[in-house]
Amino acid sequence: MPIKELIIKTIIGQIVKEGIASIKKILENSKIELMVSEQDLEVAIYEHNQFIINSTKSISFKDLKGNKNLNDIYIDLDIQLEARRKKFEDEDDKKQDIKSILLENDNNNHIIILGGPGAGKTTTVKHICQCILFTELEINYSLPILINLRDINDSESIYSVLKTILGIEVFSREKDKTFNIDNIGLRNKYINSYLNSLKAILVLDGFDEIKPTRVDDFFQEIKSLMSALSSSIVILTSRSPSYNYSIDNSLEYEICDLNKEQILEFTNKWFNEVGKSESFINELNKSKFYDLSLRPLTLAHLCAIYERTNKFYDKPKSIYKKLVRILIEEWDEQRGIVRESNYANFDNEQKFEFLSQFAFDLTINYSQKKYSEDIFLETYKRIHKDYNLPYRDNKKVIKEIENHNGIIVKSAYDQYEFVHKSMQEYLSAEYIVKLPEIPVKLFYDTNISNELAIAVSLSSKPNQYYYKLVFEIFTKDNLSRQFALEFLSRLVYEKPNFKENILLPFSFIYILHLLTDKIFNEHNLANEEFINSYNNIVQSFYLDIEFKNSFKKLLLHIENEDEDLEEEEEYYIEDDGDIYYLVLAASFDKEFDNETTYLIDLTQTFNIPRQYYTKFIKY
Repeated sequence: MPIKELIIKTIIGQIVKEGIASIKKILENSKIELMVSEQDLEVAIYEHNQFIINSTKSISFKDLKGNKNLNDIYIDLDIQLEARRKKFEDEDDKKQDIKSILLENDNNNHIIILGGPGAGKTTTVKHICQCILFTELEINYSLPILINLRDINDSESIYSVLKTILGIEVFSREKDKTFNIDNIGLRNKYINSYLNSLKAILVLDGFDEIKPTRVDDFFQEIKSLMSALSSSIVILTSRSPSYNYSIDNSLEYEICDLNKEQILEFTNKWFNEVGKSESFINELNKSKFYDLSLRPLTLAHLCAIYERTNKFYDKPKSIYKKLVRILIEEWDEQRGIVRESNYANFDNEQKFEFLSQFAFDLTINYSQKKYSEDIFLETYKRIHKDYNLPYRDNKKVIKEIENHNGIIVKSAYDQYEFVHKSMQEYLSAEYIVKLPEIPVKLFYDTNISNELAIAVSLSSKPNQYYYKLVFEIFTKDNLSRQFALEFLSRLVYEKPNFKENILLPFSFIYILHLLTDKIFNEHNLANEEFINSYNNIVQSFYLDIEFKNSFKKLLLHIENEDEDLEEEEEYYIEDDGDIYYLVLAASFDKEFDNETTYLIDLTQTFNIPRQYYTKFIKY
């Protein structure tokens, strides 16, 4: 037996003994008994550790020079305490790597790791697991437990998944009665007690990927875990705009953008050819894509594409498109389904359209990242006629999708997923932007904020597409705070080719107006976390020199505090708590040309928070 495996088994044996004792102590005064042995529990944890070892050892870039071993390309990312939305603009903070954070966590605080799309959250999680299992970190935790929140199905909860992972089974002592631990509140006590005895790091990855209807339930479970665990800790990851919560005994960290030294270190690790890294950096420094490369995922995609094409692209949509196209072109080189199901006449454009609709259908119908073969078959059944594909070949198509290009990969037995969430979002957006109408009904039961933001950037007329969303599709009923933050922050990342127009800054006012009932309390005080996040996003547009004039032009129709106003002047500002009531001048109506005429009552009063007013209107 390898030394590492022997060490892991020895550690598991020691901590399970303590864990069993803690469970039995809780059960001793009840009519419930533990029905599994010490060996059963050891096997359960050992098998989960093997799952972690196998699922965290590599980064998948199938057909782009193969997989990359995590240890070969991993670099320490800078992580700062407290999310950016809570910081003042000029406030600085100490930056640490994840090892330092774990080593200095003397108070056993739970850890929340935030970051944008592709910031390196999941890779950091993989590194944490590898560190605990294979390095001699002087920390108080013995083993990792990893749960991908997106993979929990509708019949499960975080606690029920933990019960399965840990292998805990109980039964009732009462004759002729069965006892299901999932049906009583005591279950949580058993799980919490056992976890504390294990001195584990429970990693919950992907809070932002939870189905919208289950977010509140999952949050309550996470809060319960963080409240109950003292010897073990929880590490939760989420995209920054999706996490607007506060939990006692937890610390929020945010992954920073890569700096020049880290970019150089990453590329040196990525490229094996002598001089390739240097030429890549030279091209990167000359390109407009430099700022976007500050996210590890995008940088990895750039490196992978540069290996094959020696080219750069200046927008995220370009990198998505180029990566997908490279992969799709490999279909014709594959065996089986290409010949046997008439795919030989299925050209690359049709393949792209098929994958786009496939991604969209999965997104709106299942709201998760991993899919069973049955789900794939059902999805194929719904769309195959659009591409003249025979239904009888459904399983062959599924197999081909798994094997042909690496856009969709098999992650476990009977489980498939897109190589990265951003890839699925991009393909879904490609389908959405070509629809005759924007799918309004989806706003009520599916979160497609990221897909719509990408669709804006893909549109041939991004201004008009964006205005249609904001001024026609978004309503007070279907727009939520989380959706607005995710949508706008993704727009910042995608950088659509917006033309300078006064309606852009007005759209930010209009969105706030739609959210009036959701951002102000009964005392007319604004939700500080939300408005700080919102202002930070708008600031990104405001600082763009192309749009700064638009913000200034809008002020001509808003602010006028002169007491000698002519009576016919209709625009003014009044305040009530944090609410500022704003009425636009009649002249603003002229700013709506034929292409941007929407059914908006411009004579109404628009409600905006004081914090937005002082930052972008009266400054």
